[in-house]
Amino acid sequence: MLVMNDEAGAALAQVKHICLGGEALPGSLVNDIAALTKAHVENMYGPTETTIWSTTGTATGAAGVVGIGTPIANTQVYILDAAMQPQPIGVPGELWIGGDGVTRGYLGRPGLTAEKFVPDPFSGEPGARLYRTGDRVRLDPSGRLGFLGRLDHQVKIAGHRIEPGEVEALLRQLPGVAEAVVVLHREDSGAPALAAYVVPERWARDDGPEDTFRLPDGRRIAHLGAFQTSVAVRELFEDDWYWKFGLELPEDPCVFDVGANIGLFTLQVVDRRPDARVVCFEPLPPTFAALERNLEAWVPNGRAVKAGVGERAGEVTFTFYPQMSGLSGRYADPETDRLSARAIIESGLEDAGSGAAVAQEELDRFLDVELESEEFSCRLTTLSAVIDELGVERIDLLKIDVERAELDVLRGLRDDHWPRVDQVVAEVDTRENLELIVALLGERGFEVRVEDFFDTRARDGSEVLVKMLYARRPGLPPAPPPAPLSTRRRPVTATALRGYLAERLAAAMVPSHFVLLDELPRTPNGKIDRRALPSPRDAAAPRGQRYVAPQLDSERAMAKVWQEVLGAERIGLDENFFELGGTSLLLVQLRSRIQQQLGYEVALVDLFRYPTVGSLDRFLRERQGTAEGDKGFERVDDRMEKKRQALDRRRQRPRGRR
Repeated sequence: MLVMNDEAGAALAQVKHICLGGEALPGSLVNDIAALTKAHVENMYGPTETTIWSTTGTATGAAGVVGIGTPIANTQVYILDAAMQPQPIGVPGELWIGGDGVTRGYLGRPGLTAEKFVPDPFSGEPGARLYRTGDRVRLDPSGRLGFLGRLDHQVKIAGHRIEPGEVEALLRQLPGVAEAVVVLHREDSGAPALAAYVVPERWARDDGPEDTFRLPDGRRIAHLGAFQTSVAVRELFEDDWYWKFGLELPEDPCVFDVGANIGLFTLQVVDRRPDARVVCFEPLPPTFAALERNLEAWVPNGRAVKAGVGERAGEVTFTFYPQMSGLSGRYADPETDRLSARAIIESGLEDAGSGAAVAQEELDRFLDVELESEEFSCRLTTLSAVIDELGVERIDLLKIDVERAELDVLRGLRDDHWPRVDQVVAEVDTRENLELIVALLGERGFEVRVEDFFDTRARDGSEVLVKMLYARRPGLPPAPPPAPLSTRRRPVTATALRGYLAERLAAAMVPSHFVLLDELPRTPNGKIDRRALPSPRDAAAPRGQRYVAPQLDSERAMAKVWQEVLGAERIGLDENFFELGGTSLLLVQLRSRIQQQLGYEVALVDLFRYPTVGSLDRFLRERQGTAEGDKGFERVDDRMEKKRQALDRRRQRPRGRR
């Protein structure tokens, strides 16, 4: 950080001596320092158990790690083998440290003290001891120590010494985890980070028909469209929009999910409380069919009610958007919804910056397809009618997502039923409804908080907003933390694993990356091959997805573009863009790069229709009449290779003062 900052670099130029300690010192960093200052640079080495510094040496720039020099005064160092025999010059061994700097041991941990601090066989002083560092070193002919790394897998992150094995052991204690490995990973910036590779136990329902959507944890769910499902998954499982301002579930909770759609919120509820009883309301037949399949597969105490919820019972007409089912509802209006969708997309493109523009006529074609609609006559019920029918004594959480009908839902509660509702979370789509709902909940004794979910203006000046509303009765007893993974019925998730470890470990010990694998790579003799573990950036590939490599030149060129946009190391022919983490804005970038690098003009609508490398490549080749897909792609490959070579040359140039 210091050498990359201009002001700090100028200050370093005035310094005469720089002492560096705490981490293995890269020779490249010494070179960077030498470009800024004439200061003498000293590399200081030593563990806390020997009072911080034990050896020191002048640091010079070189490839690899800088040596750690020679012992300071009143300190002795020994390079020993497993039998505590000294190693000759040039032969690696473990570094042991003796002398006045060796501390007394670990407070309250006599067993660990006895293991690490042993009587010094080379000293004649009574009570003298050696500390075994676990560091691997060797002596060069000049008598200086070269640092070779750790004998164990200990790593150092943010100044903390961490044993990945401790993290692995904790992960393996979970009944849902079959295997776990934790290793040091280097981020693109060069900063060290932990990466956990976890093999969950195989679950009977983990695999499903290919027309289902695979969640990041491996579960397959019924759905209506990959794009809209991927957006909802991010809102719920990554951004955690529904669990803020103290909202949480008690033990054995009862939840009403009004506007359940395909049941993603309900899945999140049973993730937090496996014993939860959830009543799901969904009136539209296509969506209800997917909801029923998901409840059957993943929610043991779920009940699906094929009805909408309003102020009074009856039959009403619902508008259904097959491609954007989240906009469906009894108050859906194609013109209003078109303006809203356009404003949301345009706002997102503005946030994406220059180069992400989409022609208005293309956006119109896209909206024509996405907002195709049909109408259904659906049953409407009230909350109080269902409370009476099911004999519900309390509703721990009432969730509402019904596209402009939120107020109708709440008005369907009788006065005598309001005290049974403890918490409310809702998406509210109009400012008028928001003001009335806040007032209503305030009158009923709730504390209410509101947060912006989306708020912008369409080009015609009309306001487009979505607000998240959170309401909770004051004085509710604090809910216990969400259920541990060991009691959950489903495969483990990266989010849940992170939360589980965060409750039990120091923050520095919680891995930055969690990668779910079907199996760990092995060496020929059956040991885990840590060097063959995939990069965490490749973790976006759905677990269990059979990888089908691109074969044609056109397929390989298309896959390269996808890899650049998604940051993945490899992408198979049949992997879905949205399941790989793609968003609508990344789709715009993908469209732009396909045009620039492959020379294809492709509409956004077609990218939604053909969301895999294989299907998109076939569509584009058939449109151009290219049977084999090889023609012209030698030129594309050459052009891309030249760009990569130019980039590599730029990276290899010496870095001047910045």
